[in-house]
This record gives sequence, structure tokens and C-alpha cells, in this order.
Amino acid sequence: METIRDWLGQYSYELDDFEGQEDWLVLPTTIGTPYGGGDNRGEELDKSNYKAALDLLGGESDTVHTSHAAGLDIIIVKPGSAAETIAVDIEDNLVNYPILDEEDWSERETAFYYEEWKDWGCSDFVKEALSWHEDELTEEQLEFLENEVDCMRWINIYEHYEPDAGVEIVDVERAAGKVKLKELKKLLPMHMLPREEWKDPRQRRIRFGGLEGVPKGSLRFYATCVDWPPEDVNVEGGLVDMIDEGKEVKRETFLKYMDKEDFEEIEEMMGYAKHPSQGLTMKSDRAVRYYKSKLHGRPVYYFVHSAVEHVFA
Repeated sequence: METIRDWLGQYSYELDDFEGQEDWLVLPTTIGTPYGGGDNRGEELDKSNYKAALDLLGGESDTVHTSHAAGLDIIIVKPGSAAETIAVDIEDNLVNYPILDEEDWSERETAFYYEEWKDWGCSDFVKEALSWHEDELTEEQLEFLENEVDCMRWINIYEHYEPDAGVEIVDVERAAGKVKLKELKKLLPMHMLPREEWKDPRQRRIRFGGLEGVPKGSLRFYATCVDWPPEDVNVEGGLVDMIDEGKEVKRETFLKYMDKEDFEEIEEMMGYAKHPSQGLTMKSDRAVRYYKSKLHGRPVYYFVHSAVEHVFA
């Protein structure tokens, strides 16, 4: 680590604000760009490491100070103190791996991409995706999908990694082409689909026969609360009762009863990555919650994402 004197020297910055601390050491966990600069994904990682380092040091104290100099937020520690020993460990850890707190960084990265996607214009992405299937959907269906469906569901599909450039880039046409017709149709309310494509929960219940409970690995996607049959919403044992009687369960319990291929298709359709190295997985998305309940007296499971119930029967 450099002393604050040497560190400021590279930016031709005066020591006036650090009188008596000229030999204090600067941690390699600064935030910002020298003399100003905008936020970016790299700065989000800097913010995460800055917070993690300060937490490891026990916060500010007589031997740990935070400050702002040359356009950067910095942490400095007193030489010869216990804080210096911790700071050296932090520096060594960053040499071996650039992230101090994986959980904090994951949350910040997810929030960063969320804002990037929203500001970039996810609605434009939806229009592009629909253009691939405009000959296979009616005007009514296209209008519904463009105006009524939350385009944030595809937040993880719009980017891909470009090895040659070494960066993540946005390719709208390529990404939008990944959205399949069957995925779009699953988002349509039942009355917009041909009757032969309707899925009736009463017909689904026949497959349970007289069995008590639910056979493991048997449940497949039925519908969301958004496109639920209107006649089955407020009736006894219908959608509203199912939600009111729902009890939260762990994801592991929920998955035991899912048809594996069917559920993996749902995860892919919603834009989740298959592995953390590829992006946000459904397993790590803390906004998703899982429940069990009954629909007309028969066991069902569902998860809630963005205040929408996705039911499996």
C-alpha cells in the first residue's frame, strides 16, 4: 500500500487535508475516477469492495478514516496499528480475487443491470422480439404482448459475452431472436388463444386420480394469475382461495414436485441463467418466493415473481 503522501503525489494533489496523516496508508479500494467520472459497472464493484473493506476494518475509528481526494473516495489506515494488519490482508485478498464480498457484489450487479436494462429501453427489445413472430400472432395478441407484459422479465437475455472484445455487449436483434413463439403464447390470456390450446386445471386434476398428495416430479406449468380463467378467480376453491391458503416452502421442496424439463423451460423463458457464471439464476433471485396450496381441493405449488403467481398443477 502507498502512503497518502505518495498516493496524492501521482495526482498532483495537495496534502493540506491530511495534516498529521502523511504516512497513513491508502487501501486499494477507492471509488470513482480521478477528478470525476460517471458510474459504470466497474464502479459498482469498487463500491462493493469499499463497503466490504470498511466492514472488515470495523468501520471508522482512531486508526481508520474515510475521505475524499482527487475525485475519489478512499480509506486510510494508521501505520503500525491493528488496522494496518487487516488492510494488508485485504490487499492480499484482492490480488488473488477482485471481489471481497460475493453476496454484496451480486446484489449490486443485479441492481445495476436492472437499471441499465430499464433505461436502455427494454420495450424496444420486446418490439424486436415480436417482429420475429408477427406473422404467427394476431394484431390483438401483438398489442397485448407489447403493452401489457412486463418487459423486465427478459432482463437476463439481452446481453451476451463477446470473447474477442472481452466485454459484455448488447445485440438487440440476436437477443430478441431467442424469444420463442411458445414462450410468448404462455404470456397471453386464455381468451386470446384458440380453444384447443387452453389448459383447464379441472382436466389437469384428473391425472392425480385418487392419489393422496402430489407425485414427485409430476407438476407442470398451468397458468399465471394474469391469464387465469375469469370464471375460476373468485369462486370457492379457485385462484383467490388458493392464494389466501398458500404456505411458503423452500425452493428445494418446491422443485421436488416439478416436472424437471418443464420447469427448466419456464426458467429459461423468464430469462434466468442456467449457471451463476452466466448471470442471475432463479435460485439466487431473492425476489422469488415459493408456495404450496390447494386448487379446488387438490394440491398445487406456485411461485411468485414480480407479484405474479405462476401455478403448477
